[in-house]
Amino acid sequence: MRILIYLVLFAWAAFPQPQVRLEFEVASVKPSPARGSGIGCKGGPESDDPGRLTCQQMSPSLLIRIAYGVKFVQVVGPDWLAAPRFEIIAVLPKGTSKEQIPVMWQNLLIERFGFRAHHESRETTHFELVVAKNGPKLKPAAQDGAGRGAGVAIFQDRITMRFPRMTTEGLASSLEMRLQKPVTDATGLTGEYEIQLEWAPDTAVTTDGESAPALPKALQDQLGLRLEMKKDPMDMLVIDQINRTPTDN
Repeated sequence: MRILIYLVLFAWAAFPQPQVRLEFEVASVKPSPARGSGIGCKGGPESDDPGRLTCQQMSPSLLIRIAYGVKFVQVVGPDWLAAPRFEIIAVLPKGTSKEQIPVMWQNLLIERFGFRAHHESRETTHFELVVAKNGPKLKPAAQDGAGRGAGVAIFQDRITMRFPRMTTEGLASSLEMRLQKPVTDATGLTGEYEIQLEWAPDTAVTTDGESAPALPKALQDQLGLRLEMKKDPMDMLVIDQINRTPTDN
């Protein structure tokens, strides 16, 4: 009998066991209020509320980037992706890890938005953020500069960026949103800095007689950095199908 039990256990272990599908136990998806709290999620693994994610102002564009670990510029899809905003409350299975969350977002996109996509390599123009010839002009972040007053302000004739504590990698990501092209940090700098930058958008109309410099000159003069243009193949996530309105809860 003992030998028979061992044989049964061995046979059970020898065959692939069905994989548990990684998905939220319950997920409520509804339009976010026109005015509300900031963008992002709170809760989840390693937080005070590990069994629940509460997310505000989440666009399909942001959900796709979180789910598939891609940048804004790597997503090829309809123009409206950043427009609809949703409030999502998701209950997590017990024991869910941070590493499992992206797959759960993927399954939510598939089930609720009818999402389908494929990866494709495309020749893409992108930028590398590098140190200018005369060296960086970056001011180290103050010890107490924990993000107060941080943000980007857009005016008619200029854009101002201020972050009391930011890495050059974070700066590259922020510039990427402005340029609508990939920007990679190639400075080799690893510290945290106080970033203050002011430049004129391409369509600037001067109102006070003093025009701000264009972005390349502003980067070099104010931060001692510059952008180098490159052209290389890049992995893109090409959307085949996505519904603007999710299925009902």
